[in-house]
Amino acid sequence: MTDIYDVIIASVGAAGVIATAYFGRTKVKERQQKQKEAEHERDQYKNEIAFKRASLSFEEFLTNWADISQDIDSLMLSTNVDRFLLLRAWNGLLEPKYTTAFYQIRQGNQKPVSYVHYELDDDYVQKLRHISKANRIYLEVDKMPDSGIKRIYDAENVKFSYWIHLKSEGIPGTESKSITYCSFATHSEHGIEIDARTRCDVISSRMKEFF
Repeated sequence: MTDIYDVIIASVGAAGVIATAYFGRTKVKERQQKQKEAEHERDQYKNEIAFKRASLSFEEFLTNWADISQDIDSLMLSTNVDRFLLLRAWNGLLEPKYTTAFYQIRQGNQKPVSYVHYELDDDYVQKLRHISKANRIYLEVDKMPDSGIKRIYDAENVKFSYWIHLKSEGIPGTESKSITYCSFATHSEHGIEIDARTRCDVISSRMKEFF
């Protein structure tokens, strides 16, 4: 009988050791996962700072692009285009996560709106994927699905927008990637006509030289 008790006690003791080891390993894995996530957040922060510095450097360089600025002004005077934005989206891994409008030209009484570190939803990411491959996309706001960018356009009363890809680049030694693009938009119900979009293409081609 004593032997049976000894076996039972030994079994219970072994089970306790196994349980302790199991939960110990689980806690170690949880700590490792949290540490990995914290390191990833720090890397994303460093990458964002690097991209912002690049944006600031480009902003300083914009003072030298008088000819392109004049072309945009001429475009706005002779077509329905009344808003122009230069934007850069960046990410921490493989997909864009945030975007910042670092240069804006707005016609008339439009109030400047600050789009800094704007978090992207799936719809916006899909649009960036599209222009990365097809170079451009023409958007009719009324036909767009409910999304972050549609709500912004509705709030600003934008009716049509024409996005053009300018450059994609990565930070050496990381998985981070930036996408620089521009947006020509209009508040007119008549949209941006094909001839005007062709002029947008020409202006964008000149901007690509800066990158």
